[in-house]
Amino acid sequence: RKIRWYTFDQYKKAFTVWSVTLPVDKLKWLDGVCNYPAFFEKFMCKHVVGMAIRLNHCKPPPAAKNVKIGEKRRRGSPPKAKKALLIQ
Repeated sequence: RKIRWYTFDQYKKAFTVWSVTLPVDKLKWLDGVCNYPAFFEKFMCKHVVGMAIRLNHCKPPPAAKNVKIGEKRRRGSPPKAKKALLIQ
C-alpha cells in the first residue's frame, strides 16, 4: 500500500493539491484516502477525520469540544519582562 515515486516531478505533482476521498457508505469512513504526507505514514490524517465529522459520518467525543484552540490577546502592549535572578 506504500506509494513510490520514480521522479521528482511525480513527487511534486502528488503534493500540489491535497485531495480527500471518502467512501459512499457512512460506516466505512475509516477507509477514506488522502494524499497528505502524514497519511502515507499512518494511513489516517486530520483531513479524513475532519471531512467525516463534517459530513456526519461520525461524531466527535464531547471532550474534544472542551479543548481551547486559541485565545485572543489582551488590549494594550504586552507587560515588560521581569528581571530574572535578583539577589536579595
